[in-house]
Amino acid sequence: MIGIVGPADSVALATQIATEGGFADMLLPGVYRHADEASELARELDPSCTVVLFTGQAPYMMAGSELTEAEPQFVSHSGADLYRCIAQVLIECSGQMPRVTVDSIDEPTVLSAFADLGLPTPSAHPLGSPEDHAVPADVAEIIAFHRAALADGRADAVLTCLAEVHAVLLAEGVRVWRIEHTARTMADALQRALLSHDLIRSREEQLAVALFAPDRARLAELDVFEREVVRMRVHRELLEVARRNGGRLTAVEGGLFSVAMSRLTLDDDLDGGFGEAWPMEIAVDGLVLHVGVGVANTFEHAETLARTALDGAQRSGRTQVCFPDGRMVAIDEAAQSQS
Repeated sequence: MIGIVGPADSVALATQIATEGGFADMLLPGVYRHADEASELARELDPSCTVVLFTGQAPYMMAGSELTEAEPQFVSHSGADLYRCIAQVLIECSGQMPRVTVDSIDEPTVLSAFADLGLPTPSAHPLGSPEDHAVPADVAEIIAFHRAALADGRADAVLTCLAEVHAVLLAEGVRVWRIEHTARTMADALQRALLSHDLIRSREEQLAVALFAPDRARLAELDVFEREVVRMRVHRELLEVARRNGGRLTAVEGGLFSVAMSRLTLDDDLDGGFGEAWPMEIAVDGLVLHVGVGVANTFEHAETLARTALDGAQRSGRTQVCFPDGRMVAIDEAAQSQS
């Protein structure tokens, strides 16, 4: 089972998507009115679930450590979520963007989005990284941040990811908009949770996750339309890679693509010298995709190792494989070591 922990509207969106996808019976909802209830809900769902998906990073950081059985995951707020909220504000404000504060989205994403649109730089509440074991801000602290910015004139309105913050400030008469997940963002997170569930059920097989990153320098040379055309072609090419390997393709935050499969599939490809089933290099319309592969017992760990391998691939120009013991080797060397 997959637990879903979040406010009512976010859990409802996840349930709707799962219903349309035919796997609603696999979800166990945990709805809270206050974010500090997330820990108790997580503990209740833990014994019955293989994965508990938090609908935001803030509750994940507050409660993810409570899980002892299930794998914790969260739905990150993407740039698409923020862009949609900004569009809503511009529509409702006759094209005039007020000075705003923003919470619960990583600051680089916030600053980049506003800069891309030529909008005034907002005040962003810092969001720590789960990898850094940052102590998350509680809701009261986040509300206090917004109130202070409004009081001293740094902002005229608020953009928040948190339903509770939205409700409190709205009741105070503040102009406040909620940054909600798009259906695509939620669907991608659910697919990742489903994949984790499926693979955790077969723990005797290690997992392999490959991350594909388009070359940023080449992308920067393309206009918006050309980038979208290339992205669709990349997606189609990687769907075929996933099909040939019995894996699953998902889009990952930051413009990356992920193909997850069993470790046995990767080993078979290594033994066979890959052939057409698993290309060591991929290029689409002249756009080179850097590839990093992680191998581990859980999807989350494999993806973390894949990110490490991807960093190495971007530096070296050669696809890298990272193993649970920390070894990282070029994929052609990994193939030789298997033979």
